[in-house]
Amino acid sequence: MDIGKLIRKYRKNRKLTMKQLGDKINKSEAAVSQYETSKREPDLNTLKDIADALQVPFSTFFGEEQHLPEELEGRVDWIAFGEEMEERNLTPEEIKEILDFMEKRFKK
Repeated sequence: MDIGKLIRKYRKNRKLTMKQLGDKINKSEAAVSQYETSKREPDLNTLKDIADALQVPFSTFFGEEQHLPEELEGRVDWIAFGEEMEERNLTPEEIKEILDFMEKRFKK
């Protein structure tokens, strides 16, 4: 998925308008629109600001997007889950245990 589509996906997940995202990153609504339609690519500093505003890892825009197991797609709000794990300061191992538990639970 290209950067523009990812920006749009995560902006919509956050229920932000293009103007609201633009305000958060000090860019115009038109600039956000151009990023999302890939008419213009954000520079690295702007991309970092976008990642921060959308609360996603910067690496998301470089092919390292995280996915839930297919059977869990649509059942968990991944962004809310990630925020919760961050707030609780869980280790990657603890997060994996939770995901493994969820995967087994939803397979039943």
